[in-house]
Amino acid sequence: MSAESAFRSILLSDTPVNALCGGAASAAFRCWIGERPQGSQLPAITVQLDSIDPLRHKDLSVLGMEIDEEHILVYCYALTYDVCRDLANKIRTALDYRFKSETTILGINIHYIRIEDEDYFIDNLADNNVHTIEQRFLARVRR
Repeated sequence: MSAESAFRSILLSDTPVNALCGGAASAAFRCWIGERPQGSQLPAITVQLDSIDPLRHKDLSVLGMEIDEEHILVYCYALTYDVCRDLANKIRTALDYRFKSETTILGINIHYIRIEDEDYFIDNLADNNVHTIEQRFLARVRR
């Protein structure tokens, strides 16, 4: 299992994020793994695994640790730039430099989460501008 599920769980439990995206009830929370359903209400979030890089280091092997670095993309969608920017800031606060030591979420052992970069896009969909901010995070995960 990838860190995507852990990211969604963290965002679901973060009050400022879930206040913008539908509330604490998991079914109402507008955060999906993979693609956003067509016509879904905004603001919303998607979380996607981009790539996995296994760390091959002899010191880790001696300790019996298998570590992956997972690159996770988090997309924020909103009808205005200001709401999109606000949501992206709240997500970054919820995820970036989250843990001081290894933490287990949904059975996933996460050493740390760090933001790598961020991009902004705007799309015109059915005469509505949809503002999107893509945040790329690095999660170090023990398998």
